[in-house]
Amino acid sequence: MARPEPYIRRDPGDVIRSGDWNELQVQILEKQLTHRHTGKADGLKIPREGIEDKAIDGGLIDPEANVTVKALSVNGALKVNGADIVKRIDTIDASKADRTGGNITGPLHISKSLTVDENFEVKGTATLGYANHISDFRKPMVSGMYQSSGHDIPGRIPDGTHPWVHLINVRHSNPNNLHELQIASAYSENDRLFFRKLGRDLDNTHSPTWHEVATRGGNTFRGPQVIYRNNTINDDDNAFKIQTQHGYATFGSLNSGWFHMHTDRPGFYFSKPAHASGGFHTYSTKKVKKDIAFIDDEEERDFLNLLADTKIAKFRYRDSALGDKLHIGVIAEEAPTQMLSEQGDSVNLYDYISIGLVAIKALKRRVDELQARMDVVSI
Repeated sequence: MARPEPYIRRDPGDVIRSGDWNELQVQILEKQLTHRHTGKADGLKIPREGIEDKAIDGGLIDPEANVTVKALSVNGALKVNGADIVKRIDTIDASKADRTGGNITGPLHISKSLTVDENFEVKGTATLGYANHISDFRKPMVSGMYQSSGHDIPGRIPDGTHPWVHLINVRHSNPNNLHELQIASAYSENDRLFFRKLGRDLDNTHSPTWHEVATRGGNTFRGPQVIYRNNTINDDDNAFKIQTQHGYATFGSLNSGWFHMHTDRPGFYFSKPAHASGGFHTYSTKKVKKDIAFIDDEEERDFLNLLADTKIAKFRYRDSALGDKLHIGVIAEEAPTQMLSEQGDSVNLYDYISIGLVAIKALKRRVDELQARMDVVSI
């Protein structure tokens, strides 16, 4: 590097005057005070190890300067555009790393809770993990899968075979009410499945009744039930039971010989004519009867007189579904009680026919007596 020019040039042997000496000192001091160590005439660059500790103040860095560092250690606040970056980083876990917009193209692992305030769409397969635990089926829940433990959990299903219960819940999109569809079952390996629908205000703790879905086990149906097409109904008692608030009726083969119909009501009512290709039969064996007493001659005559006094009417039924045919028969209000059912509004066909049979016997006996008299007279 070329040597610099002297501040005040003098040749060898020249006298240095005081003014020159003072000027020389002033220029040296000015140079010391104003040099920048730029590496040229302004002084050599200062090596890193030559800088005194804490000699550089970060507050004096030019705001317009570009600063590049390999690592940055911050003991206090680090603000960018007024925001404390260190504080924001420290609270990321607590705020669940709020994110707006953008795409995640790689795997995303979340070890704790994830809250989504708007729509969440998954294109492809999704593994949902495990059910959330609840302690009250009556409280509002978001859509999802739940579980509970305990026979005394409020609002649980009426299946006591296991204390644990699975629940699938679908919640309406309006957060200001509680409209849900719930499907639930106990942990037991049985075929009992329940559902219910909730439509109420948020502060209403009413727990609607659970309804059991028809399965292979026992089921209770409420309301009208309609069965279409061919259906097979099996039961351990070999009978199908229909229960109403007034009574029940069972239908089925209770043994290998007969098909049976039973009811706890006084009888069966058919609103339309009943037809049988093999005829209708009434049990008449003494095995099913008691208080058996045979009709004597005097009683036969009484029944003949009873039948003779019975009014026979011609009529049509009021119900147009029964047709407009003219019928012949008795009117219950005008007929002997011996012909009627226990209710008194219909005819007991078995008794009705038997009375006629007794009357025929009595009539035959009278004909035989008259024939014997005529034979005597002709002799």
